[in-house]
Amino acid sequence: MIPSSGSSLPAFDPPSLRIAPHMRPHTIAFVLIAAAQPLIAQTPAGKRGITAEDYFSFELAADPHVSPDGSQVVYVVSRVDRAQNKRISSI
Repeated sequence: MIPSSGSSLPAFDPPSLRIAPHMRPHTIAFVLIAAAQPLIAQTPAGKRGITAEDYFSFELAADPHVSPDGSQVVYVVSRVDRAQNKRISSI
């Protein structure tokens, strides 16, 4: 039998879709962060992200050591050698 338009039906609120009150702030934060990701991920016009070619051209400085008198600094510079498929380090 089809209920008449004047009859009231119980609201559809399955327990699996309810959010516990203590989890609501976390859920709201998650939804806001997820919604903002496309806006954050967009790069400004005229700019591009880093490519593999950019990575291979990087020279990275690491492991600095200052001389006892403080007049000089020695550090290791490493770069990628694509032909040998390894990282080359030099002082």
